[in-house]
This record gives sequence, structure tokens and C-alpha cells, in this order.
Amino acid sequence: MSVTAKCGSCQKTYKVKDELAGKKFKCKQCGELVRIPTSNTSSSRSRKSIPKEDFGFDEEPVPRRTQKRSRQQTAEAEDDFGFEAAPLPPKRRSRKPPKRNLDRTPERTRNTEPLNYWMLKGKVASEKEEDTEDWKLLMFAIGGVIMTLAIPFVTWYSVSHVYTASTSTSWPTVEATVIVSGVAENLRGRRWSRRWEYTPVVKYTYFVEAKKYENDEIAFHSLSSRDPLDAESISEHYSEGSKHSVYYSPGDPEESVLQPGASGWDFAALLFPLICLLGPNFAYNQGLAFYYRINADLKAQFG
Repeated sequence: MSVTAKCGSCQKTYKVKDELAGKKFKCKQCGELVRIPTSNTSSSRSRKSIPKEDFGFDEEPVPRRTQKRSRQQTAEAEDDFGFEAAPLPPKRRSRKPPKRNLDRTPERTRNTEPLNYWMLKGKVASEKEEDTEDWKLLMFAIGGVIMTLAIPFVTWYSVSHVYTASTSTSWPTVEATVIVSGVAENLRGRRWSRRWEYTPVVKYTYFVEAKKYENDEIAFHSLSSRDPLDAESISEHYSEGSKHSVYYSPGDPEESVLQPGASGWDFAALLFPLICLLGPNFAYNQGLAFYYRINADLKAQFG
């Protein structure tokens, strides 16, 4: 009587005599050992499929999946053993971008065509631009009036400054003593374009007809510089305690200077009256345009 043996690896079947039940042989196809069953009902099993109980070993327990404990549970577990639970760090909130509301169309145009919405938006923008232009016209007109009123004052100051600086070379001189010498630092400009400026500071005293005078004028033009070495060189030249010739005005001895003469910056002051001459043009043109604009708006509203 034959018994059917089946290879557990390649599933190939063999018919062998029942006298060989319980023995093993090598599979001709895959080379695995095949055990001959004792009856036809039991299926042959390979070495890999033989349970561990047949060899006398205990079955290994299946590892159980451990659940992750939260930070609160971990802190409570540590507290049960007598340890002081550390304070939990604050949770980080995920910063998700806000959802964009794509439906921002006004109620009165939401159910209409998109073209009507953009036409309405353009009309509102044009009305705002017209209001802004009205204010610009008014501000230009007021600025033109101020420039017009400032013409005589700016002209007098510029001409007198250039004349005084030019004639200072012929002033009488006396000996002056420097009592203060140093460099002043000033931060100029706005927040996005600030810069340091260095200005030499010199104070001196002198006598005219037995009367003591004190002044701090070095030159008629500004000596400020961005380079501190320029200001320091002037301050070292007029060091404290040194004596220098000072030029004073015969009509007013209080007006004096250490470096007489007019420079290019002094003559540049004559440009301010020329700039102010544009004031009447601004005041007339911008004021007239503002008047016609307001007059047209009033006629459109009240007929």
C-alpha cells in the first residue's frame, strides 16, 4: 500500500510504500527533506513547517505591541515611584496659514457677472485718486504762496551772507586765544539713511579797544564732514591755549571769523532766491486748477 508524501517547499508529491512511514528523504526538485506521513490523511511537512513542540521546545510567546504613553501618563508614572514630576514643556501649536476667503465679492454684485465687480472697483479707485489729486493741488498752491512770501527774506539773507563773507578779508585783525577746542558728533538723516557728521568746535576770546569779546565762528561756510580726521585736524590746528589772528567787523566787533573769505558753498546760497521764484507759478497754476475742480464738483452736485 502506498502513501502520498508532499514537499512543503516546492509542493511536489511522491508515492512511497507505507513501510517507510515516519522516515525522511530528500526532494529531487528542491533538495528539501520530506517526511513520509503515517497515513494518507496527514500531509507531509518540511523541516521549516515542523512545530517546535515535536522537538520538545516550548512555544515562544508572541511579543505584544506596547502602547505609547503620553507625556502626562509618563509624569504620573514617575510620580507614583516617589519622584517629583518635572513640569511639562508647553506644546507647540502648529501655525497653519489661514484659509483664504475666495468669495470677497460685495453683496450687491455677488450674483452678477465678474465684469460688473471690477468696473465698480475701478470706479471707487478713480474717485479716491480724484480726491487725492484735489488735496495735492491744494498743497502745491499753499506751498507756492509760502515760497512767494519768502522771496524777500531769502534774498536779503543770501546776498548779505555772500557780501559779508567776501568783504571779511579786508577786516582788521587782533590776536585771539583759544579757550575751547574739540569735535562734535551729530547723527543726521532719517532712519533708513542716517549718518554721523563731525564738526570742529573752537571757542576763542579777543580784545578790541580794551573790551573783551568771545565767539566760536571758524568760517562762514560749514566745516562739517563725514570723516572724523578732517574735523580733528582743524581742532588740532586751533588747540586749546593757542593764539591766532581773528578778523572782526569794524561796525560790529562781536562779528568775527578765524578763516575769512567766501567759498563756493557761500555763493551756492544765491540759488535759494531763484528756487523761491517758482512760488508764484505754483500758486497761480495749482490754485487755479483747484478752483476749477471744486467749481465743477459743486455744479455736478447742486446743478
